[in-house]
Amino acid sequence: MSRLSVLLTTEGTYPFHKGGVSTWCHVLTQQLPEVDFKIFAVVANPYLQQHYDLSPNVREIIKVPLWGTEDPAEFSWRFPFSKALRSKLNTTKSVIKWHFLPLFEEFLQMVVFGDLDMIKLGQLLLALHEYFLDFDYHKTMTSKAVWFMFKQVALEQWQNQVSQLQVTVKELSEIMRLLYRLFISIHVPVPETDLSHSSAAAFCGLPCVIAKLQRGTPYLLTEHGINIREQYLKFKTAALALIFVRLFLYRLMGAIVRLNFHFADQVSPVCEFNARWERWWGVEQEKVKVIYNGADPEKFHPTPAVQRDHPVVMNMGLIFP
Repeated sequence: MSRLSVLLTTEGTYPFHKGGVSTWCHVLTQQLPEVDFKIFAVVANPYLQQHYDLSPNVREIIKVPLWGTEDPAEFSWRFPFSKALRSKLNTTKSVIKWHFLPLFEEFLQMVVFGDLDMIKLGQLLLALHEYFLDFDYHKTMTSKAVWFMFKQVALEQWQNQVSQLQVTVKELSEIMRLLYRLFISIHVPVPETDLSHSSAAAFCGLPCVIAKLQRGTPYLLTEHGINIREQYLKFKTAALALIFVRLFLYRLMGAIVRLNFHFADQVSPVCEFNARWERWWGVEQEKVKVIYNGADPEKFHPTPAVQRDHPVVMNMGLIFP
């Protein structure tokens, strides 16, 4: 019997950052030596070093840096560089106009208007991914045609929805800058495995959606926190003070989360509180299976009470509000 292969996708965690999710991923790969893993890690920049000694059954690591490059071709799966050069030469204005713009415009309109047909949105995602496999990412996303199309969607269509909202060039530029970075996660080929497993309902889950649409690969989604809740909290920071930027990101992240929830065959949070959020976001009850974090009873068990002359209070919580 052939060994089971799993594509494990992460975002800002394993194996380049320490933390609860990373520890969980490490234990998973270490304790399942009969399973082969390929790790698809969406990271901040290409210069991060591994913080874990990977087990032999981790067969491949695909590092996808969203930042830290002027052009993704600097850290590209297209090797040797002649392949990257060929893709740039093939990416003409005509190709962008006829092959990319219709897909990207329809994707943006679905996000902007919140009219989310999940099947159609998934097919658009797959089509955008397949476009980027053939043509150059940087040349496409920085083209004038893409900029003017995006500006038209924002100014003519979004502004009609939100009265008295004056969208500035600064806001439009900031959104395009973020879109350029976030979409890097879908321009890389998705390895073929028996199962895909995302550690968050985020951009790192999109390769799992693509694998399911391309090859029918089953998709398991585990959520240790609730990504959309964390995004809502993050959007309140000063860095996203621009109103239009915040509104757009609310809808973009909502669309990405719903895509993950829709195409996942099983959604496994670590507690019932998280499951409640997932049901709020439309996940069918039969797809949700809570799997609580385990604990080693040899290390963690009740101890005899200690007599003290004053009370002791323990608080378990995060170190930030």
